[in-house]
Amino acid sequence: MSGFEVFCDSVDEELRAAGLRSADLDTGEGGYAIQLGETSDTGESCALVVWSASAGLTERAYELLRSGQRSAEAVLHTGRIKHLMADAVLGILVSAGMAARLSSDDLAPATVEVLPPKTNKV
Repeated sequence: MSGFEVFCDSVDEELRAAGLRSADLDTGEGGYAIQLGETSDTGESCALVVWSASAGLTERAYELLRSGQRSAEAVLHTGRIKHLMADAVLGILVSAGMAARLSSDDLAPATVEVLPPKTNKV
């Protein structure tokens, strides 16, 4: 297992310890997903944590967006969920002692960037 995989596992453990679940693409269950990425400002390797609502709500919001209904309640609600959960994930990880922050990328504003400890090589 690589150092980055160990780091991602530690992020996963902290979120699970807080009672959150990871998303399940097979069942459509919402939750968090962790992937390798780069920070929005320096391009440094990091773990990216993104929250997704249930498949049903997400699909409804995308259908409304595709039909041009950007201010429909399901669209706004889905966006609010993503931002609220990004704030919660950020707070949990910072409380656990991890270096985490919200992304400054305008295209991924509800993404949490988690920097690995300086002692780990990614």
